[in-house]
Amino acid sequence: MAAGSFINFGNTYATRHLQDGIDIRTLQQWMGHRDIASTMVYLKGVRNSDVQVRINKGSLAAFA
Repeated sequence: MAAGSFINFGNTYATRHLQDGIDIRTLQQWMGHRDIASTMVYLKGVRNSDVQVRINKGSLAAFA
């Protein structure tokens, strides 16, 4: 499998879980990111307005 395939898999994995409503801190742990900012980049791929509302009301609103 090409290196780009692993990156695409990770992007899809993270975005799908965010769309399904997983907590971003949980996703951070699953992805092995030390810094929450590394996980936050996947928010740009989230198109679900319900997820955006949860983010904006939550403790991560400053990052969104």
